[in-house]
Amino acid sequence: MPGSVEELVELLDLEAIEDNLFRGTQPDTSLQRVFGGQVAAHALVAASRTVPEEYGVHSLHSYFLRPGDVKVPIVYDVDPLRDGRSFVTRRVVARQHGRPIYFQTASYQKHEEGFEHQDAMPDVPPPEECPTLSELFGRQSQMQSDRWEREWAVLDVRWAGDSRPDGELDASVHPAQARLWIRVNGDLPDDRILHGAAFGITFLIGMMPTLIANTINAGSPFSTTYGGVDATPPELNPSVLLSYLVDVQFTLLAISAVWTAWLWRFDQVHAKRVAILVAANLAANLIFFMTHPIFTPYYIIPIDMLSLWTLLFATLGLRGEQAADSTALLQPAKA
Repeated sequence: MPGSVEELVELLDLEAIEDNLFRGTQPDTSLQRVFGGQVAAHALVAASRTVPEEYGVHSLHSYFLRPGDVKVPIVYDVDPLRDGRSFVTRRVVARQHGRPIYFQTASYQKHEEGFEHQDAMPDVPPPEECPTLSELFGRQSQMQSDRWEREWAVLDVRWAGDSRPDGELDASVHPAQARLWIRVNGDLPDDRILHGAAFGITFLIGMMPTLIANTINAGSPFSTTYGGVDATPPELNPSVLLSYLVDVQFTLLAISAVWTAWLWRFDQVHAKRVAILVAANLAANLIFFMTHPIFTPYYIIPIDMLSLWTLLFATLGLRGEQAADSTALLQPAKA
């Protein structure tokens, strides 16, 4: 992501290819996929370029369809759905490699006097008293802190607390809540479109507090799943076992177990070694399940598939040895 405000402004300055068609460049990033906030911000800039200045965006819907390629520019196709006297509507399709990766629908409204309302500002400490995410990451790992600084230097993100059992917020009303102060780390030009696009980037950053909370406070993004200090360890109960019995994972596990037993019947040393290896792997993961009894669709599928591939290659090698032995027995003895 951009490392400075100047780089952010340059990133959000789309190239106009033709009417209602724009192209966005990619920043220097270590991410494997395009950050969703970047695509949303680009799409908002593209849509706003086709709307008169007196209209401001008041509603936006995003649909992320496919991961974006960080090495290829993204083309944004704007469809002017409606141009009314008070409201303007635009739909944007972001494309890479000839396929849509993102849809955005934005509604713009001309400023008019009317009823205004907003939620009351919560009672939170000022940003000056809140630690930055880089500081919090540094408590766990300097590597995580350095990585955050390299990737998100353009944003100033402050941690204002969460509602975990040992958190700063009251969990009686909202049991899962986190608060962040977010701003661009510098001064943006006086451009309403640019400010809206920057907000689009920071908004998606603000949707990450759950993962951030686990990483910062528990030291692992899997703490809630695998029993961190904030989670009650799950109990082994019939409902969890039933979930696996009716899932495809149990079928794969049963095939691996039966195949392993069948392979053990042969006298070849390598066949028995593979059978022992797979059996030990399945047993270790069974022990892990007994101590962490949760159900997820992909809990043991990678383990099963690895076991099945191992068994397949062992069986093919076994059949090859049997075929070679049969050929040797059929050959006539030489005089």
